[in-house]
Amino acid sequence: MNPNLIIILCIILWGMWGFTNKFCNMQNSPVFVTLVTNFLYMAFSLPLLFKLKTEEINWSFSVAGFLVCTAIFGVGAKFLFNMALSQSPASGVVSATSAYPIVTLILAVIFLNEKMNFQQGLGVGLCVIGVYLITAAN
Repeated sequence: MNPNLIIILCIILWGMWGFTNKFCNMQNSPVFVTLVTNFLYMAFSLPLLFKLKTEEINWSFSVAGFLVCTAIFGVGAKFLFNMALSQSPASGVVSATSAYPIVTLILAVIFLNEKMNFQQGLGVGLCVIGVYLITAAN
């Protein structure tokens, strides 16, 4: 499948995900929404087990540690996201939290020695300004 089509579909699904999350948080507590959606993520992920039969798995100690960290960070972020959605407009919360790749980029530059050129740095700066403008309006 074309990578650009995959990206577009991902953006559409994430947009729908943010909207349905807001609706859930309007009806229930952030704790309940986080717990139920995480269990449902697991249930809907089960078909991926069939895909694992064809892929090699690395169960080294460091990979296992990073998997645990990824889960902890993901659940924590999802809970905080739901708390924010229960208290603020979805337009601001989803827009601002969608800037999380900036943190990933900075960490990758610092710890993985990835390079960031001027254009990418300018893009990060504009994203930070955009997040400020979106959240300042709410």
